[in-house]
Amino acid sequence: MANVAGTSMIDDVFPATLDKVLKLMIKRPKNSRSKREKEEEEEILVTEIEVERDVFAKFDVFVNDEDEAMSGPDKTEFAGSFVHMPHKHNHGKKIKTNLRLGITELLEGLGAEDDERVLVTLVPRNGCNSVTIGGIKIELHD
Repeated sequence: MANVAGTSMIDDVFPATLDKVLKLMIKRPKNSRSKREKEEEEEILVTEIEVERDVFAKFDVFVNDEDEAMSGPDKTEFAGSFVHMPHKHNHGKKIKTNLRLGITELLEGLGAEDDERVLVTLVPRNGCNSVTIGGIKIELHD
């Protein structure tokens, strides 16, 4: 996949407040995997997140979605969503968590199995001024 306008390389942006759409080219650990390798190890997109405990926050994650229009979960490129429900105790404290999404089948469906890098797009939906993205990576997990 060619570099898409408006994308950043991974080292340039973290930590990043998710106050606007964030597009990044993420290197895959291994491309062109065999069917057996895919069955043995799932490709996992890992997003490090810090969010204020008492805020409702939601964002969607897309892979290789080059459209500028607002996309939804009905698109092939949709990988998943992060939703944080507010907890009213411990006001003002932040929590750290990870969003882990299996993307092996998604990459196959998009014909991106041989791509060395994939475009990951985070689309803020609600309360994302309180969300900080600490990093994004792709791992293999058995």
